[in-house]
Amino acid sequence: MQNRSSVGFERTLTRAIEVLDGDGAVVVANPSPMTYGVVARDAHAVNLLKQRPVDQAVAISVHSAPTRQQVFRVLDVQDNKIAVIDFALGERISVLAPIRTGVAVPEWLSPAAQDGWLAFFDGSWAPLASLWHRFPFLYGSSANQTGEAPAASASEARRQFTADTVVVDADHLRTPDAEHGASTMIRVNPAGHLSLHRSGIQDRAAGGPKTLLDRLNETRASSTFTCRPGGQGRA
Repeated sequence: MQNRSSVGFERTLTRAIEVLDGDGAVVVANPSPMTYGVVARDAHAVNLLKQRPVDQAVAISVHSAPTRQQVFRVLDVQDNKIAVIDFALGERISVLAPIRTGVAVPEWLSPAAQDGWLAFFDGSWAPLASLWHRFPFLYGSSANQTGEAPAASASEARRQFTADTVVVDADHLRTPDAEHGASTMIRVNPAGHLSLHRSGIQDRAAGGPKTLLDRLNETRASSTFTCRPGGQGRA
């Protein structure tokens, strides 16, 4: 028999899917030590919930294999860096990569594209699999209002957003006492050079940006990475 918390979690997850189906935005949990995130099928909905300009660029979650392959086809990066990017996504590291000149960018990628660069991540998490499997991609951003720190718990998310915002509370599956943070974002240039675009929890966990970037540069698909945030697996 399911306990009360698991029943409530499943109900909230079902409600979140309904909101996403209706082109609204919801707040979703990530595994510790990641903070919560805002996702939607409509990029404008992400920005409206965060009370910022509706046309502000967002990132896109490329959690499904077909979506990821379409993204890789428009990138202007060396072939040997695709595996590194793919691995970084598996570590919940966000990526900023250049778009090939002259390539036709699908309209659904446009909200995540700015000045010839594409921002993307993989937000899937197994406890929320029913949500992530329903949508081939979702636009996303950290769960915070401008000027506020990203929410490290469901209660922090509820404090920052309006009372009618659906918050998928999975704190019972997270580590409340851990240091939490938004994702690190790496930048990959056309020559294949990796650099830190935005500091986050992954480079802090690795001991600094240089250590993280060195490990990524040495990465192969079969490598074991030492600063994977959170358990419970991918969706």
